Amino acid sequence: MFNGWHYTLPRETNHTFILGAPGGGKTVTFRRMIGSVVERGDKAIIFDEKGDYTRITPPSVRDGKEVPPLLLAPQDDRSAVWDIAADLIVSQDAVELAQRIIPDDGHPFFTQSARAVLAGCAIKLMAEKPKEWTWLDLLNETRQDQEKLLRIMLKYQRGADIFLTADYKQVMSTLGQLETNMRLLEMLATAWPTYEGRQRFRLREWLVNKTDQRTVIVQHSGRYAELSDGWISALYAVAVSTVTDSNLLSDHDLRRIWFFLDEWGQLPEIQDFERFVTLGRSKGVCAVLGLQDLSQIAKNYGQEVLDVLIASVGTKVITRINFGPTAERMERDLGETTFYEYRRDMMTDGTTKWLKETHRASPIERSEFSTELGVDDKGVTAFVTGIGKNVYQVKFPFPEDAKDHRPSNVPAEWTYTFKPTGTFTSDADIDVYVKAVLGKNSPPPRGALPSTEDTEQEDLPLEEAFKAAAAAARENASAPAHPETAGDKPEQVDLFEKYR
Repeated sequence: MFNGWHYTLPRETNHTFILGAPGGGKTVTFRRMIGSVVERGDKAIIFDEKGDYTRITPPSVRDGKEVPPLLLAPQDDRSAVWDIAADLIVSQDAVELAQRIIPDDGHPFFTQSARAVLAGCAIKLMAEKPKEWTWLDLLNETRQDQEKLLRIMLKYQRGADIFLTADYKQVMSTLGQLETNMRLLEMLATAWPTYEGRQRFRLREWLVNKTDQRTVIVQHSGRYAELSDGWISALYAVAVSTVTDSNLLSDHDLRRIWFFLDEWGQLPEIQDFERFVTLGRSKGVCAVLGLQDLSQIAKNYGQEVLDVLIASVGTKVITRINFGPTAERMERDLGETTFYEYRRDMMTDGTTKWLKETHRASPIERSEFSTELGVDDKGVTAFVTGIGKNVYQVKFPFPEDAKDHRPSNVPAEWTYTFKPTGTFTSDADIDVYVKAVLGKNSPPPRGALPSTEDTEQEDLPLEEAFKAAAAAARENASAPAHPETAGDKPEQVDLFEKYR
């Protein structure tokens, strides 16, 4: 793996930390490990923060044929489609997906209510279109009117109906929170609207079953960073739930599934990640975690989880890191070394005596992490710990085959083609729709409570009301203006009259 230095099989599943500041050699170290894993034919799923690993990861070889990595990246034209319908198995999976799509924003009630409605929409699709629904289907479900959403919740998501039968302001806040967080679904529905003509990627099947597609790259987008955080953390949540479920993935001494997570501290918290690290060991999971700064993990997961992760990882590779809290922590974790000093002391009678003095000191001073380590013209100098009781200074040479295998990014059409995403394109249609929705005898707008006033005529469904109003508008448009009413001002309408 590293110029003649190899991991033993047990050490592989003891996981690896690679620490390093930008330009310190972390990517070079990752590259050598990824190259060895791909060459051996192990499964590997690689998180790519900036596109570097998309460019440099070599193809695997199966039966004498090169198989390029499968790319998951909505913003890239080469991307496969994440088959979300196949990866959600039970209702709780839909709840977890909703938590990733709708992040916390400081308003717990409305966040939780919007998540409940979104989860209910996903559960409906799981029941009615098992393993065939798409991201576009899920987006369309969330944009049903209040009555249809209420019926969905009553049938598929027990307890969520309360969020759609509260007072008007609370219902509108729930639906507003839901719509506000649909940007991620909008992106996925635009990039992956259908499975037709596209390669489908099913994460659970990939983890559990044998496949020729051994390498998967999950690419983050700097341009759509917040949206990328959502779907990627949802993907890893599915991976964690699969690995920690013994019914799906049993223990196996020789199975190897590598998770390369360089800059994984940039992602939102992945629930149960520490269990994934500890329980995955017996199932052949090998996690390689790359960080610039330990404070990234403390911020997302808390100090206690950070301590558990550091204790659970067997091998630590430390490239150049800047002076600061991370260097102090590494100096402390490396412990102390004991050495003895002998000195000659003059006695009172004129004779000399050798005295033995015991000293304790850190084997590595924190300043050495920035002065002794890093990249030179021969490779990367790093400290390696966890192999016996010593700290080793190791030189990792540059990979012999250091060529690029493909471009980092091939932009998908939707990323550079402007296309309005409104419901209507015609101002006339918009005018008709607004009048149909806000008219006194038409259904209330989405999110409004039904009127308790008696009406002489039963309200029409919204679609029928729209069609009727559209027909009337066309007739009025073709008729000449009445001379007595042509100059009249439009009638003032109180939109909230029925809620006062």
